[in-house]
Amino acid sequence: MPDADSILGTLEVQVKCAEMKSRFPLLWASLRAGDSVGYFADKIGRKPGFVSGFAPDSAAVALFAWLRHRGDFRATVESVIAAGGDTDTVAFIAGSLAGIDAGRDGMPKEWIDGLKDWPINVEALDEVSSGGSLGYPVWPLSLVRNSFFFLVVLAHVFRRALPPY
Repeated sequence: MPDADSILGTLEVQVKCAEMKSRFPLLWASLRAGDSVGYFADKIGRKPGFVSGFAPDSAAVALFAWLRHRGDFRATVESVIAAGGDTDTVAFIAGSLAGIDAGRDGMPKEWIDGLKDWPINVEALDEVSSGGSLGYPVWPLSLVRNSFFFLVVLAHVFRRALPPY
């Protein structure tokens, strides 16, 4: 398994975006200093306790969390969530990176058992990881499912427009 220095070195030379390139010195320094994910996020962020949805910030925090907690899937994801802000996006990225090392056996069993989505569920993902293909259901069923979730999202949007927000 490559160490953090070799991973960062390989990535840094491939990155073309100046915004992302500017985060590498902080990544190196914070990893060497043993900073927490929240502290690192505060150093690169625009507001303490809030990781923005700005792609270089999200990528840098996710990369830092993965390398900081290498081999510990739960700690990687939980540390990103605790950092605040755009937690769903950053936790997805960090969890994807941590999953490279952890595999299914390294992920919390209760998290895996809690996946209840349809049509993408644990069984479907297991089939794909065994070389199978991911089949989507016929479109009318997806339309019904997605319409339901659209209504849920709209309800949340309207609720957020009311006090005390």
